[in-house]
Amino acid sequence: MQEFTRVRAAIDSLIDGTKESIKRKSLSESMKQLEQARGLIQELKQMSTTDQAAIVAKRETTVAGLTEIAGKIKTPAIKKRSTKDTLEQAANL
Repeated sequence: MQEFTRVRAAIDSLIDGTKESIKRKSLSESMKQLEQARGLIQELKQMSTTDQAAIVAKRETTVAGLTEIAGKIKTPAIKKRSTKDTLEQAANL
């Protein structure tokens, strides 16, 4: 039971961290945390009883929802320089 509670708390912490990284639009951090949470959820499923199945399902649903939201984070586009700008910059050096 203590192990179940420990893993559940770890998942909750990862979920909170993921929410924060989504707010900061940090895609790589969000995905890393979600991957860790998925692994812990699988561990939690194996040790859970039928009474605890709802707890596991709730966290699994939350992680799935956060994954969907994190997938919508757009990475900033890389500004491409035109050849003219590059030549002018080289001429100025």
